[in-house]
Amino acid sequence: HIKMPHVYMHLVQHPEALKAFNGVPVDKRKEMLPFIMLNKP
Repeated sequence: HIKMPHVYMHLVQHPEALKAFNGVPVDKRKEMLPFIMLNKP
């Protein structure tokens, strides 16, 4: 299970990911979270 603070910390450290995330409708964001977290370098 993904903890939201962990996701936000990741997004803050990766502004391009945050920009992409902000462009996604709210109802799609939960679907995207696993992909964002998997794409960590």
